[in-house]
Amino acid sequence: MTGEAHPPVISVMLAVPDAAAATRWYAQALGATELWNLGGVVGLTIAGAPFFLGQPENNGWDTPAALGSRTVRVEVFVDDPDGFIDRAVAAGADGSVDKIRDHEVPWGVHRQGGFIDPFGHLWLVGDRSPLGTHEPLCRPPFLPRRAVIVDTCCRIQPIWSRGPAPGRRQRLGSGWCES
Repeated sequence: MTGEAHPPVISVMLAVPDAAAATRWYAQALGATELWNLGGVVGLTIAGAPFFLGQPENNGWDTPAALGSRTVRVEVFVDDPDGFIDRAVAAGADGSVDKIRDHEVPWGVHRQGGFIDPFGHLWLVGDRSPLGTHEPLCRPPFLPRRAVIVDTCCRIQPIWSRGPAPGRRQRLGSGWCES
């Protein structure tokens, strides 16, 4: 194979009882367009982000309704999360599961909410802020291995001088110390 290497694309295949009906709903509610259609398996895209629908056929997976539980949480990052959710709810999604709101996160404010589509899948929709690279909250000074551990609140906690046996993990504060 020649040419440029392409980064991997991670996608989901949502289990649905009726791929044709689900295709119509995702097109109406989320603006999805069809990439291809094999009947029981359909490739869709929302503004270039691919996802797939499939009708399980006793092949090791099933729909949320058949299992009685959620099988996946779909995370979508868009410029207008309010509008994306409003459109889904107007088309019949349940918007009561996670009302859209601003969340305080280390890099500032992240706006996110969610809905459950008519096929039982949980969608969380937020702005694009988590997709960027964020600077660490603190930059601890160089510290010798096994001398200290810095927890998620950037507090330095002393640990014993010899450390655990090689290959052992020990829980310290809010993180793991590995030797």
